Amino acid sequence: MTYEIRETRIGERVSEIAQLPVVRQYMHWITHNLVENSGFSGVVVEGRDITTVVYPEAQTKILLTASEEVRLRRRSAELPEGISIAEQITKRDQNDAKVVDFLSPAPGVELVDSSELDFDSTVEAIIAIIERTK
Repeated sequence: MTYEIRETRIGERVSEIAQLPVVRQYMHWITHNLVENSGFSGVVVEGRDITTVVYPEAQTKILLTASEEVRLRRRSAELPEGISIAEQITKRDQNDAKVVDFLSPAPGVELVDSSELDFDSTVEAIIAIIERTK
């Protein structure tokens, strides 16, 4: 199941492993190559340092964010009943903030704060940016 990647035993180790230079280098390389060799004119890639480290040359760069409260609520809704990850997400945010500023858009990156947006409104905001940057 896709929710298994969100399990506490995985989430507790994500930041620790993601900070290893060999892991960061490999993930950068593999993600960049997947985009380059996709055969598509546009690819959506998700990650905290995609627009600044992995693929800064992207034509359209968007930082999609939401308040911590909203992100926690949305993530909890993705999980089976009884799994709570609030502390895990908060800790990961704190650890990741030491490595990459994932809350502030870099130059040339459009910010979409979806805290007050529903899914459809978020998609509309992103499509408007894509249309404007084509």
